[in-house]
Amino acid sequence: MMKRSENYFDKSRSYRILKEFLGECCGDETCQVVWEQADSYLKELLSEYGNIPKGEQRHVFKTILPRVAMYRAMLQVLPEEKAVSLLDATVRKSGTRVGEILRKITALPLMSGLFMRLFGKMIQDMFGERNGFKRQIYERSAKVIRLDITECPYCRVCKECGCLPIAHTFCDSDVYCYGNLTGIIFERSQTLGKGGELCDFHFYRCRKG
Repeated sequence: MMKRSENYFDKSRSYRILKEFLGECCGDETCQVVWEQADSYLKELLSEYGNIPKGEQRHVFKTILPRVAMYRAMLQVLPEEKAVSLLDATVRKSGTRVGEILRKITALPLMSGLFMRLFGKMIQDMFGERNGFKRQIYERSAKVIRLDITECPYCRVCKECGCLPIAHTFCDSDVYCYGNLTGIIFERSQTLGKGGELCDFHFYRCRKG
């Protein structure tokens, strides 16, 4: 199980961004109440999911459950639409920052090819059946990566927790992170988190602009 800190959300850059947005929306006092409630929900969720397979733990403990806990806490003081919109804004700002770093890295000589090789390895190591995913890889090279994901723990856990309205936020982070790479095009026509039948990932090298 993830080693838990009482200050987990404050130690995360993304959640510090959310705290700023929430404070502007509701005030610091309400924001602190939400933070404390989210920490309590996270403790409960980590216990509830304590026996999941080891391969899924990185996704579930580090990413999914904290967001579920925070969303549940936000619903105590905000309507669903507003809570989702604040998470959307947070994912956009955080993901765009990462995307800008990746854009600069892939602009360096030889780095777009290296990115493709490393990303292909990550798909192999972190997004397989032992990690809670079902997938079909069609091509994985330094020039093209193409795969479909038909099941993923992000959608499954959101559904189990009654939090499907935030499943799309995990999908959106891919767009912000990978949508502006240098010399690499990222395309996807549908995702499970947005009601699609699958997530169709397609990365391919192109001439740098």
